[in-house]
Amino acid sequence: MSMPRDYEVFVLLDHANELAVHDVCADRWLLDVTAGMYLASDVACGEPEVAPELPTTVRECVARAAQLTAQWDSAELTPSGRMLVALLATLAAEMGC
Repeated sequence: MSMPRDYEVFVLLDHANELAVHDVCADRWLLDVTAGMYLASDVACGEPEVAPELPTTVRECVARAAQLTAQWDSAELTPSGRMLVALLATLAAEMGC
């Protein structure tokens, strides 16, 4: 089931992944960000593409993605969607977002 702004979450995590590759401070989160990106791609599959304004740091991308997914109705989420919401909530907390 489609969730509001699910493609935007994918774009944010894809961008965070690109930033994390070049940010030694984000090394410890790279695997989680990459996992989130792949979960988000599953959730957003087939949705219309959007081009959101992209933050400049990994932390900002994760915080924004976590804010968006926190608004999703958990009763309507697929297993991938539920894993994504949980992963982003945990990652945002670990990053101090």
